[in-house]
Amino acid sequence: MSTFAQVQPAFRGLGEVASIAAALIWSVSITMYAKYGKQVDSILLNVNKNVVAGVCLVLTALFFQIPVPNSTTQLPILGLSGVIGIALGDTLFFFGLMHIGANLVSALQCLAPLISAMLALIFLGESMTQLEIVGMIVTVIAVTGVVLFHKKDGNGDNSVGRKDFALGIFYSLASAVCHGIGIVMSRQALQEIDIVYGTVARIAPAIIALAIWQYRTKAKIESPVAIWATKKQGLLLTAAAFLGTYCGLILMSLSTKYTKAGVGTALSSTYPIWVIPVARLMTNERSSMISIICTVFAVVGIIIMVLGGPHIGFD
Repeated sequence: MSTFAQVQPAFRGLGEVASIAAALIWSVSITMYAKYGKQVDSILLNVNKNVVAGVCLVLTALFFQIPVPNSTTQLPILGLSGVIGIALGDTLFFFGLMHIGANLVSALQCLAPLISAMLALIFLGESMTQLEIVGMIVTVIAVTGVVLFHKKDGNGDNSVGRKDFALGIFYSLASAVCHGIGIVMSRQALQEIDIVYGTVARIAPAIIALAIWQYRTKAKIESPVAIWATKKQGLLLTAAAFLGTYCGLILMSLSTKYTKAGVGTALSSTYPIWVIPVARLMTNERSSMISIICTVFAVVGIIIMVLGGPHIGFD
């Protein structure tokens, strides 16, 4: 399977650098959504994110003259994975983000790889190594610690109310489950189709599902113009969509092409750690030292899982 252009890496370690850059970009985009998306409906935020990314991906395919896949057998499964993982999962992620902030939501997303591994074990019959089991245990314990010690040290001015906290945890966990399901459903299919077209095949049905969801909801339906309530908000939310979804994909494509199996995923999974200083700088969101340490261990658990098990890599 191809990605973009068939070229040699510009320098040794390009794949590893791309993985870390993806993690940094995701941490910035998540924090931007947390700061500038509070006044916008979460469904609309997700629609905007996917439309921006989808347009950029199509333009990329045309620019690099990536051939359209001959086979369409994988499109239905990719479409369904997009509805579950992108439409539902990302919207729930935004719900959680608006309730409990970037740090805690990102930490809870560490459970998505664990959930996907469990689903693959149950439904696909995939085995798990001892290191994967150790990584899962470390991640679960660490994420539990993040939740229990979420309040920052000091006067607690970044803490949230009990109702918002409970809703945020629920939405974030539900989001992690949806993302885990989406990963399992799309993983094999993405081995047989170019990643650009594969992602478009996931995004397009997600946009349709989100449009129907917003149309049928009993809540007030916001116009897409709400994204641009102010010029600054519109530009920054569009930039967050461009960076987080499109640039993140480009960087992960480079990672999967130029790194060893699992290394790129492990490095990109460090984004919950990067969210901590980024959120502190951009939104003054702070966490307790215990919560920060637990976040680090949650990421370590993911890395153990990724590097300790079998991997399906891109050619």
